[in-house]
Amino acid sequence: MMQINLYHVLRQLLINARFTGGRRKQFTLIPPEIIVATKSQQNEIFSDIHEKLNELEQNFTNTQQILEETQKNLTLCINENPQINGILEKIYKLEMSVKDMRGNCKQPCDIVIQRRMDGSEDFYRTWADYKHGFGNSSGEFFIGLDKLNELTNSRPYELLIVMEDWENDRRFARYDQFIIGTEAEKYVLRVLGKYSGSAGDGLTYSLGSKFSTKDQDNDEWSKNCAVEYTGAWWYKQCHYSNLNGSYLRDTPAVNHNPLEAPQGGTPIVRLDRQNQGQLTPAVRKTSDQARVSQH
Repeated sequence: MMQINLYHVLRQLLINARFTGGRRKQFTLIPPEIIVATKSQQNEIFSDIHEKLNELEQNFTNTQQILEETQKNLTLCINENPQINGILEKIYKLEMSVKDMRGNCKQPCDIVIQRRMDGSEDFYRTWADYKHGFGNSSGEFFIGLDKLNELTNSRPYELLIVMEDWENDRRFARYDQFIIGTEAEKYVLRVLGKYSGSAGDGLTYSLGSKFSTKDQDNDEWSKNCAVEYTGAWWYKQCHYSNLNGSYLRDTPAVNHNPLEAPQGGTPIVRLDRQNQGQLTPAVRKTSDQARVSQH
């Protein structure tokens, strides 16, 4: 089949419209065979073009109508079912939380949930502060109990605590499971797995305890452990671990199992994925930090 050059076709139309008779001989830009073909087929070509343009216009109109109808139905569905709007808001908040937590990752599936390194952040805070989290993920911070609840209930995690004192004595404590409750449950330390490490088991004592702050006393003591020890934690009567205590060099209040672990200094707490293998104290140098990792 002879191929038609549309450019030449249009040029020829212009030529035919402006020049007649012998003057047409002066134009030799279009080969004779193309001129013959375009004369016999130009009406068909332009008819096809118009047809395709009309079809494209109709498809666009149909698509726009479908989108408008879908939007209308979705709006009607949300208005008739307010709970759907609440679900969408929760999904959005969860997505933001996941992005936030990923921002704290130092390696895949390794999420820092608390870090103390220089005393620049005040950890003697209210319930609302610990609920939502505070600080800067690149420095001292706490991830927030709401996020920690969502995270630890989403999949299995281990808890790793790394402590380093002022003399650079570094120890660690690992628990192969870690789950906390909801705010309605006062973020109770619901599950804590088997301990291993060199820092001593300072957290098992708090298993089943609710979280306490200076303005919410949920411990089992007659006084408020959070006020007594200027911190916030899963206090019982009161603690063997107090990683959110005051950051003091001369009078250490940040501790984990005072019988074995270095006192004061800089702890790190993180969640780790389960079954990653052995972790030695030398893996983390930096300050006080808490992390979680996936199983």
